[in-house]
Amino acid sequence: MDPKRAGMAMIILFAVLALLFFVVTYFLPGNTPADATNENLTVTHFVSNGMHTYQGSLELETACETLTAAVSVAFSKPPQAKIRLVTDRPQNVPCANIKTEQFFDVAVSSEEMPELSLTLNGAPVAISVIEK
Repeated sequence: MDPKRAGMAMIILFAVLALLFFVVTYFLPGNTPADATNENLTVTHFVSNGMHTYQGSLELETACETLTAAVSVAFSKPPQAKIRLVTDRPQNVPCANIKTEQFFDVAVSSEEMPELSLTLNGAPVAISVIEK
């Protein structure tokens, strides 16, 4: 085989393998936990002595998945609270595909009502806030 054609065949083979790797890893079940990015997530808001508490839940694909919640505040005018939800699924652990509800609860201290945003695994999620 001509060295030029062999080089071109190697490039094409590499491109096909890279595309196949991307498609397989992106579309495997569990790599896109909880389709909450396509839904409106409901968050309950409580205020007591300047402490704003946000609670909610998210349905995860398996009982093995965990949900971690963190919040950060930018003290601008008005303050901005950003809730970050991250899901994690242990690798190489057998787990039944039973949808499981996971709860989160975060709090921020602010005299003013913060503007709220929420992300799930880095993707923005639309939210509805219920005031209590």
